[in-house]
Amino acid sequence: MFEYGLRNGLGKATHSNGSNYTGEWREGKMNGMGRYEWPDGKFYEGQFVNDKMHGKGVYNYGDGNLYKGEFQND
Repeated sequence: MFEYGLRNGLGKATHSNGSNYTGEWREGKMNGMGRYEWPDGKFYEGQFVNDKMHGKGVYNYGDGNLYKGEFQND
């Protein structure tokens, strides 16, 4: 959903490098709960603030290892 030309609400974005984000947007930035996936199998699922992993979340390294906990500014 767009508001004043910026993404707001729930949505998905696919980037030219093959990564994608599905989740909440506010004022055109990833804000709230979401999932970011890289083409190599890595992903982060959790809280975002102004396009950065920030708050509680899970990071999958793509090799079976996970980090669950707090993130601050990526």
